[in-house]
Amino acid sequence: MSPCRNNVMKRMLILEDDQERIDRFHDRYHRRYEIVIVGTAAEAIQLLSNENWDIIFLDHDLGDGHGTGYEVACWLEQNQQRQPHKIVIHSWNLVGAAKMKAALPWAIQKPFKF
Repeated sequence: MSPCRNNVMKRMLILEDDQERIDRFHDRYHRRYEIVIVGTAAEAIQLLSNENWDIIFLDHDLGDGHGTGYEVACWLEQNQQRQPHKIVIHSWNLVGAAKMKAALPWAIQKPFKF
């Protein structure tokens, strides 16, 4: 099945701050999705509140002062009309990922490795 609808690429938002993982996400998905990668919870929430997304990937642990993926999960829980069709929690932080999954029980929890 094509990721394109009416010749428009599906949109993917990725919350990630690790450059190696960012590079791997880009390499893996850039041909099939329009990708936007952000490194802070605030940036993710701003984009989620203003734009539509087909899929989002959420990491939990971000750099100091950049918030956490849990903040984004809580925002999504409270703003269900802004949720994309698919949410993937890709964090390797098992405790943080479990909190995010509790906030978004329909999300897919899958630590992302290549």
